[in-house]
Amino acid sequence: MTKLNWISCGIICSVAVTGCSGSDGKDGKAANCTVEADGGVATVACSDGTTVTVTDGHDGATGPAGKNGEQGPAGDAGVIGPAGATGATGATGAGTTGAAGPVGATGATGPAGDTGTTGPAGGTGATGPAGDTGAIGPAGDTGATGPIGSTGATGPAGDAGLTGATGPLGAMAQRNPYDGAKGYVNPEWADKVASAALTANPTLAVKMNAIANTSTAVWFSNIASIVGAGGRMGLREHLDLALSEAQSAQKTIVFTMVLNNLPNRNCISKVSHGELSVASGGIETYKTQYIDAIKGILADSKYSSLRISVIIEPDSIVNLVTNVGLTGSDATPLCDEAASSGAYATDIQYSINQLHALPNVYLFADIARSGRLGWELLRSPSKAVSIYFDTLSHTDFGVYGIDGLVSNISDYIPTLEPFMPNPNLYVGVPNVWDGITGGPIKSAAFYNWNDFLDENSYARQFRESLIEAGFPSSLTCLIDTGRNGWGGPSRPAQLTAPSDLSTVDPVTYVANNKVDQRSERWHWCNQNGAGLGERPRIWPAADIAAYVWVKPPGESDGTDDTSAVSDPSLADEMCSPSNGAIPGAPAYGGWFEAQFEQLVENAYPPIH
Repeated sequence: MTKLNWISCGIICSVAVTGCSGSDGKDGKAANCTVEADGGVATVACSDGTTVTVTDGHDGATGPAGKNGEQGPAGDAGVIGPAGATGATGATGAGTTGAAGPVGATGATGPAGDTGTTGPAGGTGATGPAGDTGAIGPAGDTGATGPIGSTGATGPAGDAGLTGATGPLGAMAQRNPYDGAKGYVNPEWADKVASAALTANPTLAVKMNAIANTSTAVWFSNIASIVGAGGRMGLREHLDLALSEAQSAQKTIVFTMVLNNLPNRNCISKVSHGELSVASGGIETYKTQYIDAIKGILADSKYSSLRISVIIEPDSIVNLVTNVGLTGSDATPLCDEAASSGAYATDIQYSINQLHALPNVYLFADIARSGRLGWELLRSPSKAVSIYFDTLSHTDFGVYGIDGLVSNISDYIPTLEPFMPNPNLYVGVPNVWDGITGGPIKSAAFYNWNDFLDENSYARQFRESLIEAGFPSSLTCLIDTGRNGWGGPSRPAQLTAPSDLSTVDPVTYVANNKVDQRSERWHWCNQNGAGLGERPRIWPAADIAAYVWVKPPGESDGTDDTSAVSDPSLADEMCSPSNGAIPGAPAYGGWFEAQFEQLVENAYPPIH
């Protein structure tokens, strides 16, 4: 049944669809009559209570009936016949359907006979045309406002970080500060990349510009760097810009910074000695002028919405494991002094006590790299695990003082060795075990019996060892992938090995299949042929919280050129081409464009 509204009750009504008030109440009409149509019959209910029935032949409303056709004229009277005889009856004019035909002619008048009978009435005339549609009545008053529409669907949830374990203070913390956050882009590094692109060949320039907005860590390597020195931005300037980046991206920003100013810093390296020394009261200066100044800025509530990831003093605790108590030409007096005075342990613990108390600060302890501590890690008991546990757990927060570990800072060891996943795979002459004619691949001179051929396996094992010693399972790892890609034409594309492994020696097998192209694994300064590694990303593997670029690609590791440094003692023979370095490097921390070009060209994964 179709239900209609009629504007006016009478002979003719015009039709409007019922329900014109609508869900929003904006196009409603006040109805004066209502029509219900069913099977061709429409019943009109008028506002005065009367009803009218109208036949409806089609879906549309039927117009009023046409007028009846006019009756045809009567036939002429018959002629009167002679007297006495009845005149024949005149023929009756048969009317045709539609307009009535004329009645037959009247016969001659006969004598006064009986009157002829009347012919039948003409048929009904054709139906006249439909009458004109009645004029549309005035618009009805605006209908009442419809009900409020339903609430729209809820948008998707924003990025969520993983929840960490509950610490001793009962506060639930984000386990991984990089999860659900955008990394801070240091404009000072990005500007150097953009400048390098201006002078590079077009293909290389496109690749450089593609990675110019990658997040890198900001290093604070002396007290002056906190407020900014030599035209460089200070900590507050970086944090203010991080807030602007957060506002622009409408996303949480994680700012990665490196503490790098211990007294007797880098006690085995010439190129990067720091400004503080144990002998000149550096232990207390580090606390009061360095850490306290940094804490005062990070504690500003203005920066509470940022996540701040702090890398604690690279190449420090590792030296307590490997470079203390050595004699002869191997002796390292600055490392011995750092150990005997407790400088490293005391100042690292102080930094943890001060900074871990800030709810948006996350602390990651440097664990060097597999090429330095791989041998120590699996010994029982492990000197490495013991010293790291003692140094990092003797804080106000115990084993909850740090959030994770970070490996491979400023180094070149691949995250994975894809064609050598098993360091214990035996090749060469059976049962020789000399690393030359036969033995597991880890016995080759390049690895020298180190069980860890890559950083992924090393970092995860270090984490497991500290958890077994008492650290919480919430402990995570970071890996610096800024310079460990080793792409380019020298990178092996597939496994090269005979079907009979006894026919290939460990040295050859390793040389043919390792992606790390250094001639010696301990070479570390501005290495020739290296490439950018994995771009920063979160959770690349179980228990690896993120790949990060801690050492900004393109910053020099140092130089062997005495004319390029302020003090000749800062030149280091380890940065010479004979030790795998690119020649012509500037002093430590300077922009080394030739190195940056190589890193981009040899990036793996390649830059597209």
